[in-house]
Amino acid sequence: MVVKIDSKLIKAVDYFGTTMIIQFVRGGMYKYYDIPQDEYDGFIDSDSKGNYFRQYIKDNYRFTKII
Repeated sequence: MVVKIDSKLIKAVDYFGTTMIIQFVRGGMYKYYDIPQDEYDGFIDSDSKGNYFRQYIKDNYRFTKII
C-alpha cells in the first residue's frame, strides 16, 4: 500500500515483504532491499521522514534506482 508522505524530500513510500520503494519529491524512485518491519515502522512513525531516511536507511541498505 502506497503511503503519501508530507516531507520536503520524500513524496511517497511503499513497503511489501522486506522491500521499501521510495519516491522522492525532486524525482526518482528507488527500491531498498532487506528493510526489517521495525525499520519501516520507525520511518513511518518518525517526525522527520527525510532525517530518518538519511540517518538510518540511505547508506545502510542495498538499493536500485527504478526511475
